[in-house]
Amino acid sequence: MGTAPAMMPGNLPIAPVGSRFLGVLIDALIVGVAGSVIFGICIGLAMLLKDNPMAGVLLGLGYFLIIFAVFAYETFFIGTKGATIGSKIMKVKVMGLDGAMPIGIPKAAARTLVRMFLSGICFIGYIMIFLDKERHQALHDKIAGTVVVQAV
Repeated sequence: MGTAPAMMPGNLPIAPVGSRFLGVLIDALIVGVAGSVIFGICIGLAMLLKDNPMAGVLLGLGYFLIIFAVFAYETFFIGTKGATIGSKIMKVKVMGLDGAMPIGIPKAAARTLVRMFLSGICFIGYIMIFLDKERHQALHDKIAGTVVVQAV
């Protein structure tokens, strides 16, 4: 017989890794579609400018806007709602180790920045989910003092 899942404040069980993964995939689809539209507009405008040096600036702007959209999407939803759209669909949410939910914009911003820039390196931050047997915290969760739990 397996062990009972770890519980967090409010008697919420730690979210299963599979639910977290599927939530991230759903969010990637949502942001990916929005990012494709943004970048498509920038490419179209750059093609109109052809040999103008502003064409490269537009492409750089499009890239920056996609990164900002990912940051803003995750920071806003986790900071104010406790979950992104993908997380809500998969019935998981982010809470502070102190039981705070939602965690607020500053903590969500820190968590998102770490996830975007450090966890993406060879998936080290995500591998930590499997190494942390008790709370399944990724690197961004450990640094921000958060944990992903099942929503009730």
